Amino acid sequence: MLTCGCGKYGLGLLPIVLTFVTCGCFLATYLIAAHDGHVSYKFPYISDTGAKPPESCIFTFFLSISSFLAAIIMFIRYRQIAEYNREDTQRVLCINTAAFYLGLVSPLGMLIVASFQDVNAMGIHVLGAAFAFGFGCVYAWMHTYLTYRIHASTQRILDVRFLLSLAATAALIVAAAYAEIALLLLRGKFSEDTALHWKPGDGGYKTHIVSAVAEWCVGLAFLGFFLTFTGDFSRIVLDVHIRLQLNDPLLVSSGSGSSDIERLASPYGDNVGQSSPVNASETVPLLNGSSRSGSGPHSQKFNF
Repeated sequence: MLTCGCGKYGLGLLPIVLTFVTCGCFLATYLIAAHDGHVSYKFPYISDTGAKPPESCIFTFFLSISSFLAAIIMFIRYRQIAEYNREDTQRVLCINTAAFYLGLVSPLGMLIVASFQDVNAMGIHVLGAAFAFGFGCVYAWMHTYLTYRIHASTQRILDVRFLLSLAATAALIVAAAYAEIALLLLRGKFSEDTALHWKPGDGGYKTHIVSAVAEWCVGLAFLGFFLTFTGDFSRIVLDVHIRLQLNDPLLVSSGSGSSDIERLASPYGDNVGQSSPVNASETVPLLNGSSRSGSGPHSQKFNF
């Protein structure tokens, strides 16, 4: 059995790692791109900072890691809500499942943005950005609602999630609307050089700046939303059971007896065919942040 709990922080380190990796990626690519003259230093779009090498290599690598971490966090949150509501209404469970699958479109969009630079494949890149930001907003609102329904977090956390969801949605609308207006004011003179070096003399310059700032706000709001999971995840421990099949050719060829094979294949050793003993005194309500399997007074254990 493989147990992962990240020490006293539980899995609460995952949102923190996601934030550091993503912010570090954006900062590094911006500094390199601005230093090399690939973008204007005044508020370029996030993806413009990773449009050309060498910063595009860094952008693709670290944003891919961020998308993977985001998907893991979404899965853990999905399982956590499911554990909280084993006997709750079907509506909460359905919304939790829908939020998970819709939310996964956002990391997929991040992967698309990282893999297809806007200067090389603008259409696919914009589609990926729409997936990442649009479904990210949907995920944030759905989990804000779930926070309200299950009462598993404090009122302050609920308020923060609501404000971050609102800020991300408003900033996304501003970013998309002002980007379209800026292109119209540019009067058909859009090119790769204009996209990366929008100058004050170009039409729609101020509108472009507003759009770019709003896009950065969307990204930061999403990272802030994931950070609110830190406290909830600090009570989680993951247990991974690795089971060997009875017909595993390695076991058969090694000459192990059937009893040995069954013992190795069972996650409970010699207690083949028996369920894992659970002490009733160790099972306490999860809404108090406790464990179903007795892993500690402030931990919650998931078995996979």
